[in-house]
Amino acid sequence: APVTLARLAATTPSGALRNSTYAYPDVRDANVDVYVLSTGVLAEHADFGGRATFGASFVPGEGAGDESGVGTFAASLAGGTVYGAAKRAR
Repeated sequence: APVTLARLAATTPSGALRNSTYAYPDVRDANVDVYVLSTGVLAEHADFGGRATFGASFVPGEGAGDESGVGTFAASLAGGTVYGAAKRAR
């Protein structure tokens, strides 16, 4: 597993360096909502499987979407189907 996921499963601060495994939860992440405050999220991205929705934009003149990709990347680490920690989160 990538170090970012292995670190979530580590039981000691240096555990991620020794243990590169991560067990994806089967049902615990099904009722989880994730809120990403960033540059926006491309909700239509295939990695979200239709689970992502646009909430609000707090930047005048900018609407739904992600101008730089940073927010979409952050959201995929939390709930993406490929490398997300909670693959079924909304």
